[in-house]
Amino acid sequence: MRPISASDLLEIWERGIDQAAPERALVILGALFPSASRQALAELTITQRDVALFQLRELTFGPRFKSLADCPACHEKLELAFDADDLRALGIFPPHGFALPDSGENPPPEPVLPLRMAGY
Repeated sequence: MRPISASDLLEIWERGIDQAAPERALVILGALFPSASRQALAELTITQRDVALFQLRELTFGPRFKSLADCPACHEKLELAFDADDLRALGIFPPHGFALPDSGENPPPEPVLPLRMAGY
């Protein structure tokens, strides 16, 4: 897996801008795995898809995640910053790389997601 170049990122943006979120994920995965068929990418489990997208995001933009959200209850802004390894430490994402299931390598195991996180 390699980071996405600025020109590839622009092309992905243009191809995915009018797509629903699942279709945008397929556009990104298609750029990441150009030799894979769209059908093979569509058949990935949600976990496999999310692990690949997570690792691509980390490779392209770095391990630091910064986010801003509105609280639905009080409408206050919430700033959140964390590192990719924080998610790995929680068991949300596996520590090793992603491979397509038909590539001869084993895909990452399905992680067990904690049901209670940060009060949710």
